[in-house]
Amino acid sequence: MSEQDDDDDDDDDDGTLESELRDLDDYAKRLFAAKPELRSVMIGVAQYWSDEADDAVHAFAVASERSTPLWPHLCGQTSWNEVEPPEPIAGEICGSCTLEIGYSHGGSIPGFAPYCHENGNQEKPIADNYTPFAIARRTDDGVAVEFVGTLHRPANQLLGPAEREAAKRAAKPLDARAKELFMQVCA
Repeated sequence: MSEQDDDDDDDDDDGTLESELRDLDDYAKRLFAAKPELRSVMIGVAQYWSDEADDAVHAFAVASERSTPLWPHLCGQTSWNEVEPPEPIAGEICGSCTLEIGYSHGGSIPGFAPYCHENGNQEKPIADNYTPFAIARRTDDGVAVEFVGTLHRPANQLLGPAEREAAKRAAKPLDARAKELFMQVCA
């Protein structure tokens, strides 16, 4: 699997939860076809200052021969600040253990950011930065994707087109006093 494979699907990425789960479904189908021994793949997400000095959103893939990948995933590559790195667990791999399962999140910053906690730091191990977002499992007839993320930043959550229209219809205009107070706060 290459990053190019993942980037091909970003054309219809609108940053909504639905589009992120659709991207994971496509990624899992390709991964399971390339690695038949795998039964599941989980994407974790994190937001923290990165080497390029911006508040980047990061995605991290953990794949397993089990129906659910073990989390936190611990290996020598993800536990770099441990005195004695843990031994790899048979049947568990990550995007750091092997480049074969690399996951590129493309333009998913708006979709992933609401599910990232505020305590990320590039000096921390993967398990401290990332939170599980979704799991894709191999099924008899394809792939089943389950959203497992925790909404840490509700104000940043993007709505799909139907949800956005429903919210607009339900919104009530500010009355004169509320508008006045809002303008004072803005000032």
